[in-house]
Amino acid sequence: DSQANQLVGVRAIKQLSNSEAASIFEAFTSKVRQEENITGESKAFKGLFDLAREKKELKSQLLTFLNKFPENNLPMSAATLSESLFKDTDPAALAELFSKWGNSTNSRLKSVVKKKIK
Repeated sequence: DSQANQLVGVRAIKQLSNSEAASIFEAFTSKVRQEENITGESKAFKGLFDLAREKKELKSQLLTFLNKFPENNLPMSAATLSESLFKDTDPAALAELFSKWGNSTNSRLKSVVKKKIK
C-alpha cells in the first residue's frame, strides 16, 4: 500500500510545474531544519531526494543544502540517498560530499561513507 502511495506521489511530482516543485522543496528544507533529530524515516528529508530525482533542476539546490546542513544532524541514510541520486549524473559532486562526510564527527554517517568509498 505504501508503495502504491509512493508511485502516486512520484507521478504527482512529475506533473508539478518547476515553480511548484521549488516551493515544495523549500518547504521540505525548512521542515528538515526544524526537526531536532532527523532519522532515515523523515518524510521531509526523503522528499527532498524524491523531488530532485523527478525534477532534475533541483539537484543543485539539494547539493547546496546537503553541503551547508550540519553533518551531525544528517541521518545515515543521507549517504545512500545521495549515492543513488548523484552516482551516475554527478559523480564529482558525490565524491566531494563523501570526502566531506568521510571526515565528519558524525560517526554513523562517516562509517557508511567509508564503506561506500572502498
